[in-house]
Amino acid sequence: MEQKAIHRLFEYLERRKTRHTRFEKEVGISNGYLNTTRQRNGDLGETILRKVLQSDERLSAAWLLTGKGSMFLAQSEAGGYAAKDESGPSATDSLGLETIVDGLRFTIRAQEKAIAAQEKAIAALEAQIDLMNRQP
Repeated sequence: MEQKAIHRLFEYLERRKTRHTRFEKEVGISNGYLNTTRQRNGDLGETILRKVLQSDERLSAAWLLTGKGSMFLAQSEAGGYAAKDESGPSATDSLGLETIVDGLRFTIRAQEKAIAAQEKAIAALEAQIDLMNRQP
């Protein structure tokens, strides 16, 4: 049976030497959510995945989602992060370029949804401010 993202997340936390309860607090996940999800062999939702991936830019979305490739991305000279080449010239072949692209598309979609939600919240707050300014 293929390992789920929740189990890879715990593997990442082990590598980081961070307890899941501390990580939940750090990224704004409900207390006990991760352990309950692991015990139930559940799936991580989009919001949780987004929070996890935003917490560490070195963490590979492709690895977290599929288990393929390296857990961490390598830092490029430009300061950004890219898929870590661990096996020489054939690393891209073994990582599966499509898997990396799919992981990046997933991350982009999650970020676009988060931006849309934040824009909605901003619009609602602006409307409330306008109403408050009109009151005598």
